[in-house]
Amino acid sequence: MSPIISTSAARQSGACELFGRMARAARHGWQLYRAWYVQEATIAYLKTLSDRQLKDIGLTRSQIGCAVRGAFDRHSTHPRDC
Repeated sequence: MSPIISTSAARQSGACELFGRMARAARHGWQLYRAWYVQEATIAYLKTLSDRQLKDIGLTRSQIGCAVRGAFDRHSTHPRDC
């Protein structure tokens, strides 16, 4: 194979790799945005509930944000500070 062809193939391979990284980064950013949006919508909905309805599901108004954002550590049963 001539050096011209191998250089061209290397550039093309590098461009594909760069495009792949950019696509993964964009996908990850979109997933983060969607998760944030769902959390905010859930918080907004829970804030519309009455104190009695919140009590029925085991929450107080001040616990809504922590409950939605997953205030409990995955490896522990102790809540984190919110």
